[in-house]
Amino acid sequence: MCVESRRSIILVVAATGLLWWAGQQTPHLAGSRSTTAGRSPETELTPLTASPLPPTVAFTTVVLAGFRGLAADLLWLRATALQDEGRYIELVQLADWITVLEPQFSEVWALQAWNMAYNVSVMFPGDKERWRWVQNGIRLLRDRGLHYNATAPLLYHELGWLFLHKIGTNVDPSAAYYKRQWASRMLERVGPDGHPDYVALKRDAAAARSLKDMGLDPERMEELDIHYGPLDWRVAETHALYWACLGQAVAGPDNTSASCERMIYHSMAALFDHGQLTYIAGSEQFVTSPRFDLLPNVMQTFETAMSRSENSLPAEAYVSFLSSAVRLLKFYQNEVEARTLFDELHRRFPSHATLQGLDAFVRGASPSLPQVLSPPQETTE
Repeated sequence: MCVESRRSIILVVAATGLLWWAGQQTPHLAGSRSTTAGRSPETELTPLTASPLPPTVAFTTVVLAGFRGLAADLLWLRATALQDEGRYIELVQLADWITVLEPQFSEVWALQAWNMAYNVSVMFPGDKERWRWVQNGIRLLRDRGLHYNATAPLLYHELGWLFLHKIGTNVDPSAAYYKRQWASRMLERVGPDGHPDYVALKRDAAAARSLKDMGLDPERMEELDIHYGPLDWRVAETHALYWACLGQAVAGPDNTSASCERMIYHSMAALFDHGQLTYIAGSEQFVTSPRFDLLPNVMQTFETAMSRSENSLPAEAYVSFLSSAVRLLKFYQNEVEARTLFDELHRRFPSHATLQGLDAFVRGASPSLPQVLSPPQETTE
């Protein structure tokens, strides 16, 4: 036998032995995770997940054992390179491998969902194909990412962002299609006015399950309606608010998530601006309109954020909201409300613009106008 052949055999045997040894450490590490008494916080270990692992993840965990993290790191480096090169389709599969190796690596779930909803979706010309990839990003975070990372505010924020920005704004040429599809889907679950009948949901297990299939807990929905609403659950920004509030809840009162906090008041501002959908059954159209009744709740949301923040971001966003709200009220000829809100803006945040008076201030910009969403097409969740 030649020297090269013997060397190859020795390397194979050594690698096999190392893999076997790594596998033997798994029970010990698992025991260390569950036995933390007497340990300092620095040496405590966190279980991989409290949820049962699917066969693929369980098999990979056992086989690679201690090398699982190294393999994930190498794939992550490759994923970063693919992102820089704009090779987004390849990135989808690679990111999926990383989530199998390290399901609690929340940044990968966020990257993969963003890649699907923003990068891959726009590679297709049709609304239907784009919507499919946006849905893939939502489902990935909602049904898989949060399954393994239920206490990661990052993923709640990323999920809310898909509703607030990708669906809620008009930055994507297909955004109106996304809004119609989501509104149509929620219409089947919450009724034509967008307001769930929570009393009926407590009696109707099938109806409650249809909401839970979309990641929505009727009890939490009712809590948000009481605190912030009533809300129209056909509107994407309502769902951004829902996930941001969940992110705040898992962060805890002593560890507020700044990103989720910002999403909460931005979602409320958007709901004031166009948070009501009117369904025109005969023409199968949805028309957006402002929710002036939400104004006190929106203002209170900003006040709360400012009281908890150590920077000026909530105050700056509040000024922007009040300015837009004054102009919107004036546009809809709500003269008294516009004057009252303008006076509040000038009292709290006086500026050269407010010194010019209400009429001059309003002439400075135009408010958002209602949007008509044409008939939805059938799709599946």
